[in-house]
Amino acid sequence: MAMALRRVLPKKVKPPQNEFRIRAEFLSVKQGNMDLHDYIQKARYLASCLVGAPMDMATQVTTFMTGLRDGPVKTQLFREYPDTLEEAFSCALREDFNARQARGGTRARSTNDSSDPEPMDLSVAQASQREGRTYHRCQKIGHLARDCRAPAPSSARRRTFDSSRSVRDRPKNADDQ
Repeated sequence: MAMALRRVLPKKVKPPQNEFRIRAEFLSVKQGNMDLHDYIQKARYLASCLVGAPMDMATQVTTFMTGLRDGPVKTQLFREYPDTLEEAFSCALREDFNARQARGGTRARSTNDSSDPEPMDLSVAQASQREGRTYHRCQKIGHLARDCRAPAPSSARRRTFDSSRSVRDRPKNADDQ
């Protein structure tokens, strides 16, 4: 009884045809909507699981290349036709980087991140600073003195700090010594 249980138990516990399923999944893997990095990671994982009866390198490279989306990466890989799967991965990443640089995109991963810093709009800050200023030519708020159409103040119309002394008569250090 114990011997029969030892023969039957591993067959029931061990997943059936695990290596076969992984090989079939590797042969049918496609990039689809995946990012190139995610596709490479999935292909790398599936290839590493094929240890019992490893697949030849040419089949692995061809499977990876045919699973790519049509575009500059796939075209470049078919031009170079790398010898190993790791060479195919590095060539694909290099070509993806070059294609992104040519398009003007500098982000290699996701473009939906809003955590990047955005440039500050300085025109709003400058405009709000100007709005509160009073200009001495016309005593109005909100425009620059160079744009003011009021006549330039003459020395006779200068403001005084107190009625007895004009601005010109005051000492430079503003102390009454």
